Order: sequence, then C-alpha cells, then structure tokens
Amino acid sequence: MGCNCKKKYDILKKYSDNRDEAETNVGVIRRIAQFFAQFLFGILLAPLIIVVTVPFIFYVIICIMFGIEPNLVLKFPFKKRKNKQ
Repeated sequence: MGCNCKKKYDILKKYSDNRDEAETNVGVIRRIAQFFAQFLFGILLAPLIIVVTVPFIFYVIICIMFGIEPNLVLKFPFKKRKNKQ
C-alpha cells in the first residue's frame, strides 16, 4: 500500500521550474566556501561545547555521589527590573 509519490512527482515535474537543474548546478566556489564555513563553525563550536558540558557533567556526578539535588540557576544580567516603591 504505497502512496506512489515518485510517480506523482514525475508527472508534476514538467510543470515545475526545473528544480532538479537548479539544485545540481550549485557552483564549485559556493560549495568550497560552504565547506570552509562549516569547518570553521565546527572548530569554534567544539571547544565551547567541551568547556560547558564537561564541568556540568562533573557537577552532576559529584552532586549524585553526595546525595545533593543538582540545580542550576540562570541569571540574566541585562534583564530589566521593575521599580519597587
């Protein structure tokens, strides 16, 4: 009981704006630039993830060892405060 989507796609392909050709004709320079952008993003993000997750994992392990409930309070330093009168 398939839906025959591939057959329907081939029928409707003649009415489209050559989507297949547009996807395959991506320039070499753009692909190389995209590869380097992803590579640099990965290099920058990997140490950040390590710096954040490793201490947090140690914190949770130590809290579990001593029977303390691990809690994390996030404070927003730039949050606007209401005026107390």
